[in-house]
Amino acid sequence: MSGKKIWAGRFSAQTDPLMEQFGNSLDIDRHLFDADIAVNKEWAQALAEIGVYNQNEADQVALTLDQIQSDFHQGRIHVPEMVEDIHSANEKWLTERLGRLGEKIHTGRSRN
Repeated sequence: MSGKKIWAGRFSAQTDPLMEQFGNSLDIDRHLFDADIAVNKEWAQALAEIGVYNQNEADQVALTLDQIQSDFHQGRIHVPEMVEDIHSANEKWLTERLGRLGEKIHTGRSRN
């Protein structure tokens, strides 16, 4: 995941700081962290059932999500400033650790 916002698309100008503040939900999202980890683990299994992951890959994703969860709760990782919500942070951490395999967790999902 680059430093560019996931919704930036065709925008060429920087986002107004007031809009950044309005759109940032991290203060609330932190309470959803564990639920988002659980959802991602289930989603990885669903992706395995349709062949996006094989079972070994889905298991590797689940194990890595468990490690991310532990690292977050123990203060070993912190949400980067460029990330606007906890879901994006989890995807970022998963991709950093698993590369292309981590990117696949976004398959079939939409931000709309």
